[in-house]
Amino acid sequence: MDLIIGWFEYEDEIDYTDGWCHHAFFIFLLLWLLHNNMTMWFAIAMIEEIPTVILGAWRVRQAKDEPKAELPAAFGFVFFATRIAFHLALTYRAYQISSVGFACCMLIMNQHIRWFHKWAVGHLRGSANGGIGNGGYISGGMSLSTKLIILATLVGLQVS
Repeated sequence: MDLIIGWFEYEDEIDYTDGWCHHAFFIFLLLWLLHNNMTMWFAIAMIEEIPTVILGAWRVRQAKDEPKAELPAAFGFVFFATRIAFHLALTYRAYQISSVGFACCMLIMNQHIRWFHKWAVGHLRGSANGGIGNGGYISGGMSLSTKLIILATLVGLQVS
């Protein structure tokens, strides 16, 4: 459903990796979870979709012919809290249960970090959509201090 709507509404914003590969991966992941009677993991992880709801509500408010307002910083906070911090805890638990589940969680974490980086760089630059859904990776890196803050936060979350 996401890809069909995206194809018609946001064709220029869905690229191969973020759209087609991402959704194909989740189809196979869900089949694996179903086969192994582990669908509760997917249900637990649904909290990670809260940023999607925020992004969807923000997009609905935008008129196609008007300049886009900036995606609120609350989106970034909720994204980090759910798709980075919560997913990190979920990944740690998956490590204790299943090597396949752990590998899948790590792949998903990689994607979440890429998306968060795109949003953060776009938000810091004042991009209207915070770098989300622009169909490409925003070049330019974060400053060393920003990277160290994120690293320290992730390590702190893992230790606690």
